[in-house]
Amino acid sequence: MQAGNLRHLMRIEIENVVKDVTGKQQTTREIVGTVWVKLMPIDLREFGVVPSVSARPSHKVTMRFRDYLPNIFFFVSIKDGKEYLCNSLATASINVGEQDRVLEILVNEKV
Repeated sequence: MQAGNLRHLMRIEIENVVKDVTGKQQTTREIVGTVWVKLMPIDLREFGVVPSVSARPSHKVTMRFRDYLPNIFFFVSIKDGKEYLCNSLATASINVGEQDRVLEILVNEKV
């Protein structure tokens, strides 16, 4: 894996639902890690050609393998704050035969 391609610094965040003192549920975010990733658009929505909100993946994220990833999490860009939701790691591909294992994850940009 070429280190020069991993040029986007992202935080990995998960959402937690907690109850406050009044019993009301609130959603909070917890940072579980920081990684360098390759972010590649896979749809023209990234360039504003087809502005729509859909469940189709908008980007492919390539990163070095991490064993602590939950099934549902967010990538948050440290540079500009854009959020990318990973709905499931079940569709992620991993090259287990190589020494430096990588994950390729399809994500949705949160608009």
